[in-house]
Amino acid sequence: TCLLVKRYTPSMACMLKWLLGGKVRSTIQRKYTQTTHGVDTTVAWEVDLWQRLSLNQQGAEADWRATEADVRGARLALAANVARRWFRVVETGGQIGLAQHNLDNLRRALTVIEERYRRGLATTLDLRLARTDIAQAEERLASRRMELDEAKRTLETLLGRYPEGTLEERPSLPTLSRPV
Repeated sequence: TCLLVKRYTPSMACMLKWLLGGKVRSTIQRKYTQTTHGVDTTVAWEVDLWQRLSLNQQGAEADWRATEADVRGARLALAANVARRWFRVVETGGQIGLAQHNLDNLRRALTVIEERYRRGLATTLDLRLARTDIAQAEERLASRRMELDEAKRTLETLLGRYPEGTLEERPSLPTLSRPV
């Protein structure tokens, strides 16, 4: 005989008996209900044996100091860029003055060459070379003016202004009161 202790209904027990071809003694367990009430609490703590908490705080403070250093570095870089661009504006203004002076000299030389050409003392080549020199000097002057406009706009952008190119440049660098 077999003893089945399961939660089967009597009809299932009979079916099992028939399938197994033997005697089946079934015991049906009865269900019961029990109600309990309670509260569970858990308290967890750990000893900071390896100083993990203090090291985390030190790491956060180091990150803060690094961020402050990055901000100071960015300010220095901005100040250096402003100074570099200001020197570029002054330098380009000086180059424009030189280019204008060179152009004026070439025009005066052209008038002399034209007068000599009319008198037969200069060749056509001399006249054409003088005119070519003037055209090249005019192109250099225009190029310097565009450079000055670009340098002014870049400086205005670094200063936080709208880049109009209207910044007034000094004709020369300031004089120093004492030697460097």
